[in-house]
Amino acid sequence: MADFELVLTGRIVLADREIPDGFIAVADGKIAMIGQGKPPAAAERHDFGDGLILPGAVDAQVHSLSQRGTEGFAASTRAAAAGGVTTIVDMPYDEGDLICSAEAVARKAALADREARVSVALYGTIRPADGAARIAEQAAAGVCGFKFSTFGTDPERFPRIPPALLRACFDAVARTGLAAGVHNEDCLFEEVL
Repeated sequence: MADFELVLTGRIVLADREIPDGFIAVADGKIAMIGQGKPPAAAERHDFGDGLILPGAVDAQVHSLSQRGTEGFAASTRAAAAGGVTTIVDMPYDEGDLICSAEAVARKAALADREARVSVALYGTIRPADGAARIAEQAAAGVCGFKFSTFGTDPERFPRIPPALLRACFDAVARTGLAAGVHNEDCLFEEVL
């Protein structure tokens, strides 16, 4: 009987060292052991010889659904996997469905579960008319953080969050323990602070 569901062998690259003739053993979908020499038994084995086995990368700014009909999770995550990315963090600015409520988070998470080929984490945001009121519900629904725009590319899909409201959002996000980011447009941060 196999001790693990999967064992990979090769040159293991870790943050602090390289392990030649190394192995990674997986149990219950998680790395359970990293070692050198003779690997344990496994239901599935892949020997990469002297090939490098690297940690997967995280792409923290992906727009899989930002433009209707152009990409989607199947294509964006297939491309991510081909490049060694094992987790994407998808932006909340979906065309036709701004991710600004628990219901929107649930819809998008269900779609990712059906289509994605790598792990997907989701950002939430707000609709300016709602203020910061729906931040806690999105955190409870499972977003990994929040993204806010300081430039109104589109009043509904990509709304500008004015400085005073941005400050209120930062306060609400801080209470959830999650992180908040500001999309990469010009913002007068002295107005926020």
